[in-house]
Amino acid sequence: MENEIFPGESCALATPVSDRLALFRERHFIYFPACELGVGNNAVAEEALVSTWENLPVDKYLQGSRLRRRRICKFDLSQQGEITPLQDCHFFQSSQVNGLLGGIERLYPRSENDFISSSVVQQLLAHHHALLTRLVGNQRWLVTCHQLRVCCDAQQAGLAAPEGRHSDGHDYIFQHLIQRSNVLGGASEVYDRDGRQVLTRVLQGFLDTLLLDDRMMQHDVTPLYPDDPLRAAFRDMLIIDFDQIR
Repeated sequence: MENEIFPGESCALATPVSDRLALFRERHFIYFPACELGVGNNAVAEEALVSTWENLPVDKYLQGSRLRRRRICKFDLSQQGEITPLQDCHFFQSSQVNGLLGGIERLYPRSENDFISSSVVQQLLAHHHALLTRLVGNQRWLVTCHQLRVCCDAQQAGLAAPEGRHSDGHDYIFQHLIQRSNVLGGASEVYDRDGRQVLTRVLQGFLDTLLLDDRMMQHDVTPLYPDDPLRAAFRDMLIIDFDQIR
């Protein structure tokens, strides 16, 4: 197992994309530091994107907990890379995939326009489209973006994956860290189909990223705890699901 609990890699050590892809084909998961995602260094755009996590409503489907907040939005991503926002915000997972909330037709509030039109989001989708094209050829994709904030406090740990080790029922998943604030824990864990843990890593920097072949791998996240129990504590993530439209 790779025990990778350290900050993101230096851009000076960036790995060629061809090497990343070869490793992904072999392992069915890969880590990307933010510098390899093709997102320009635009502090204003990044701050504007991060600020949209301040307006996430409580996830009403997790009864008894106000520690998880969420919005989603969907895009139709053409073979040519054209990005079309969709209005639909339904989200469904089978009970075989999600033992906690599976079988429920969920409807989440849509991401705000500042997120949907963000140049950072557009650049991420362009990067992911190009990468997946090199992996599997030109495809049309249904893309679902999940803006997630998981909080914790002195009384209750934050559970980013309350269902435990799982797959999400998609083709590919990009897991992007947006920010960590006053939290301990929250290590991302990856497992193979036999349940063997093959990676544990704390994503630390903005847009530190894991890419998973969701058909081959499972994932989990360790609980979150406040570093200072007197201050707000949370972990913000952007999860982007890719499902081939056939």
